Amino acid sequence: MAGFSKANLRKVISGGQYNDLSAAKAIVSKIETRSPFEMVRGSGQILTWNDKEAEVAFGEDDFSWIEKQKGDTQWFPFLNEKSEPVPLGALTRTKDMGGGSGAAAAPDPHELMTGALIYKYGSKGQKTIPNNVYSTLARASKSTADLKEWGDKIKTQNTRTQDAQVAEFSNNFEAYGQAISAARTFLENLDNGTKVTDVYGTGASWAGILRKYKIDNHMFFGTKDYNSSDLIVECSKGMQKTYVGISLKKKGLKGADPTVLNKTVMGLDGLITALVRQGYMKARKDFNEIETIRAKFFAKVIRAAINSSDPKIRDRAQNALDIKPNGKYKKVSDFLKDLGGTPRPTWPWGGWVKNNHKKVLKSAQNLGQGNMTKALRQAWPNEMSDLNPYNDYFETINKIMVKPENARPIVIALANVIFKTDLKGWLGLRGIPKDEFKFTLITGKGEYKNEKITVEKGDELQEYFTTTMIMDSINNAKGKKYFKVTPEDPQGRTGRQAYMNPKNPSKLFYKLWLGTLNFADIEIRYKGSVMGEPQFFAVITDHFKSNYRELSKDKQKW
Repeated sequence: MAGFSKANLRKVISGGQYNDLSAAKAIVSKIETRSPFEMVRGSGQILTWNDKEAEVAFGEDDFSWIEKQKGDTQWFPFLNEKSEPVPLGALTRTKDMGGGSGAAAAPDPHELMTGALIYKYGSKGQKTIPNNVYSTLARASKSTADLKEWGDKIKTQNTRTQDAQVAEFSNNFEAYGQAISAARTFLENLDNGTKVTDVYGTGASWAGILRKYKIDNHMFFGTKDYNSSDLIVECSKGMQKTYVGISLKKKGLKGADPTVLNKTVMGLDGLITALVRQGYMKARKDFNEIETIRAKFFAKVIRAAINSSDPKIRDRAQNALDIKPNGKYKKVSDFLKDLGGTPRPTWPWGGWVKNNHKKVLKSAQNLGQGNMTKALRQAWPNEMSDLNPYNDYFETINKIMVKPENARPIVIALANVIFKTDLKGWLGLRGIPKDEFKFTLITGKGEYKNEKITVEKGDELQEYFTTTMIMDSINNAKGKKYFKVTPEDPQGRTGRQAYMNPKNPSKLFYKLWLGTLNFADIEIRYKGSVMGEPQFFAVITDHFKSNYRELSKDKQKW
């Protein structure tokens, strides 16, 4: 296959694990998860960044910066494991990275492959998976082909998607290693005499027997399903049945852990929205101003772009908004009047944005997602210029997050949606016995490198123990500072907020605390279009996982 070019980085991937991401952001994800890249020459390689500016540009779809760099084979944004520079053009445009004549990326088989392994070995009551099924590539090739039979047995509501995912089992060695890790983590908790009798895939539609476990009206989660199980495994011991929901993640052997939460901040289903409207947070004034502040900020970005001192930026912005002699708007003033009334020195003013915010956001999006991402950190439209509007929008969100009086409701709510502390309570209200349904988060860890599959023990966080830890901490809370939200990234850096420096990522960073326990690191950022809402992304800390292992040692059984 051909190597990457700078133009290829713009392609939005359809399907698979990088669905809706640009190829640039998919590269960022592969680097973060330590997943190997196929190379034009030689075997697969795990890469890191050689250029910090490139890391930011790839993560924020800053294609204008990328285009300024040297040619595809002369520009070296990456390093291999030997710390040797690697050019962009050395990376193969594989199907999952948007390669192949515009064809959709191959579907990600991780969930079904994990389920098939659990089914195959768990149906015999086996508590592990033998090493010899992946000890050589020949054995792994045969094993992945044979596993399709068990993938077909999994009960799903979308057989078309199931067929496509099962078809990807054969010789998908990295996925196989990660699935073995996840399946082993589940199987080792089988009680003596317990066997797996069925495996269900969830998705948008759940099988009838599972619908009572589906929760889509949670106070903090809105209409999105609070029970985030990707698989539900039926375990039987004699006449007793237990259903175990598994939320599945995966990663390479090194790198950052995958996020465990994608939850909007504001908007109809936003977490802060729910806390304010239900009276848990006394932040109504700040909350009510957010929509207006957001619209004003993006309106200022638009005005700065169409009046930019840089003719290239100005002309492109005006063209994107159809401001031209033969366009919808003949002059800039015509556009501004349509956007929000007659322009004045203090424009935008007053409450016009209350009604016009959707029009503002649509116009901002028309200027390009990459540009809007840069604007959020004051790096566009004109770098090193007073024409870069200050991001008081993200600053206002930050003020809401770090106010001491907001800490308790924010910490409790985020702990709830991350660890599903309400799950058993909601199921209990439906008359479901407490031991009938269990929930666990499992991260499979493995890699395929140098023609070898390596499998490590997966991470597990079982709801029963995480809820116990969280609720014990809440119930024993003492002092006003027990609940804390601190503005820090995972490395403890406090000056990394987007509005502080144009060189920062377009994100807000926080640590969540219960007393001395930092249980999660949080980011707030846009996942895509600025017409949507920024979202919370959470990573569970090593500190929490260490405490969990101590509490749950020798106790996880079903």
